[in-house]
Parts: sequence; C-alpha cells; structure tokens
Amino acid sequence: MQKADFRAGLICSVLANINRDRKVRPQPYSPADFIPGKPKHQKPKTCQEQLAIVEALNKAFGGEDLRI
Repeated sequence: MQKADFRAGLICSVLANINRDRKVRPQPYSPADFIPGKPKHQKPKTCQEQLAIVEALNKAFGGEDLRI
C-alpha cells in the first residue's frame, strides 16, 4: 500500500466515521475501506470466468472477436 493511498484513505475514514450512523454501521470505517484495489474476500477467477468477462466487455464496447 502506498503512503499517498493510505493518507487519502485515512482522511476519508475520519470523515465517514464523523458522519456515520452508529445504528446503521456499528463498526467504524478503516482507511483500507477507502483504498481502491482488490476486494479483500474475493476468490480468484478461473480462466473461463476471466475470458467470459473479456468477451462481455468486448461485446459491450462494440468490439469484434478476431479469434480464429
């Protein structure tokens, strides 16, 4: 984790915790909640799942499937 990301996450977590409703979210936010990146509890995707994502994005953006 880079220092700048941590600093930005720290500022965001402080602001979120100041304005958080303790009835809705009893646990405070941490800086890691605001740092972009891989979700903490996501299992790795298989090759077939990754290919399906690429094919869907290609179709959504109007691309062509040039595989032979």
